[in-house]
Amino acid sequence: MELETRLALQKAEDNDLARRAAEGDRRAFDRLVHRWRDRLWSVASRMCRDYDDAQDVLVGAFSRAYSRIHQFRGDASFGTWLFRIAANECMGLRRSESRKAERLERETDRGIETVELPDLSVLPEEAALSSDLMDAVNRAAESLSEPFRIVFLLRDVEGFSNEETAEILGISVAAVKSRLHRARAAVRAELEHYLAS
Repeated sequence: MELETRLALQKAEDNDLARRAAEGDRRAFDRLVHRWRDRLWSVASRMCRDYDDAQDVLVGAFSRAYSRIHQFRGDASFGTWLFRIAANECMGLRRSESRKAERLERETDRGIETVELPDLSVLPEEAALSSDLMDAVNRAAESLSEPFRIVFLLRDVEGFSNEETAEILGISVAAVKSRLHRARAAVRAELEHYLAS
């Protein structure tokens, strides 16, 4: 099945589940959570760079989505709507001065590490190389400042379009393109250093 068709079907299914959840069907919302939790966790853990904060963002995003499901109109995909809520949750945590010192301590003492699973269809030597390269990409993404890291993660890791990323973050498409260009340049520079060593 063509990717575009699959995405259209998923959007229609998500819209139907969201409509049923808004009518009080808890199972419909549970299905939405099941469909989106892994992708949302992936982005939340990378945006927050702290396990506890990522958990807070995940729980907060689904809680807010549940309490506001009646506000979901279906203009954008459910995923875009949900990721916007998660991005706002993460940025809210970042703005909280009471948690800032705690976050800095945790970043230096026990940061979160993202482990990418290698593609099992490649040879073991190639898998080790791609795993090392993915680790280097993750380290490079971690070094980006938050506005650039979030755009990089949404576009290049999660595969959202420029328009979806702009909607999630509440910024213009031009700002997404600009931040993505700078983020990719910084990651590329870091990878050139990695490949040269």
